[in-house]
Amino acid sequence: MSDRKQREKHFHNQVFSDRRRASLSNFYGLQEARESFFQDMIEESCEGKKVLEYGCGPGGYAFSLAKAGANVVGIDLSEVAIEQAMEIARRENLEKSPEFLVMDAENLKFKDGSFDIVCGGAIIHHLDTERALSEVSRVLKKPGGKAVFLEPLGYNPAINIFRRFTPDLRTKDEHPLKSEDLAVAKRYFGTVKTYHFDLLTLLALPFAVAPIFNGVLKFLRFLDMVVLNLPLVRWLSWAVVIELSEPKFPPKR
Repeated sequence: MSDRKQREKHFHNQVFSDRRRASLSNFYGLQEARESFFQDMIEESCEGKKVLEYGCGPGGYAFSLAKAGANVVGIDLSEVAIEQAMEIARRENLEKSPEFLVMDAENLKFKDGSFDIVCGGAIIHHLDTERALSEVSRVLKKPGGKAVFLEPLGYNPAINIFRRFTPDLRTKDEHPLKSEDLAVAKRYFGTVKTYHFDLLTLLALPFAVAPIFNGVLKFLRFLDMVVLNLPLVRWLSWAVVIELSEPKFPPKR
């Protein structure tokens, strides 16, 4: 295993053990709109489908997908995350319980065309984009397979300052996505769509504990729906949902 992967594995084993991000609940509480959009997108046609949650953490979306009728496999590099996910699965006692495996996302141990859907939240930016998306494309069924990811973007100056001053909350190797990562996606998928979230909503943070917070957030989300349709402005958003369809056959090795 490379030094980069060892660092990622060690970091996430610790994160899932000590829950160091819990103190940022207000900050990450702004994510509700994009989380709901992402979850609706992956669940809307998942019934009876085979779904891979790519970088599942302690379960991620695996349980809601299973409840929606999908046959789910979740993978993660962190043994701690997988142990926690398996413990939750035992407690949930679902009719279709997800299967959880420790696995390197850049070297999947699945046959070509194994899955109808691959999805993941905040995972691609921890990986080598080329290796990751080539593997995602390989394990998707052709035709008809699709992948959906919710990822941070790397252009917003305010978010980048926050990242610089909170180094213990992330690994040294992660890279919020930029346009070059989307260019990689186009090599492995015929169609690449992006849906951008959270630019002006960041202005709601000073009101996080005020009674007017929900009203302010709702108004700023409405404004975001307008400004994030502008081609250049949208890349200043905090996060993006990436929908990848028409997976291409990988080149022969």
